[in-house]
Amino acid sequence: MGRGHNNDSSITTEGIKLALRDIITSENPKSPYSDQKLADLLKAKDMVISRRTVAKYRDELGIAATTVRKRY
Repeated sequence: MGRGHNNDSSITTEGIKLALRDIITSENPKSPYSDQKLADLLKAKDMVISRRTVAKYRDELGIAATTVRKRY
């Protein structure tokens, strides 16, 4: 296994982005997940990526940062 990502060929960048979008869509709007928490949640699904990669994918998906997503 490489460093920073999972070498399992069944997990694609698009698959990770879909999982990331699903997690963010279902989060509590009053307490959105941080990029680190998103990375931890993806790791629990055997998608090991860094916090920085989560931020990059989130930006590519057009999803705002935690502070912008927060709703009171």
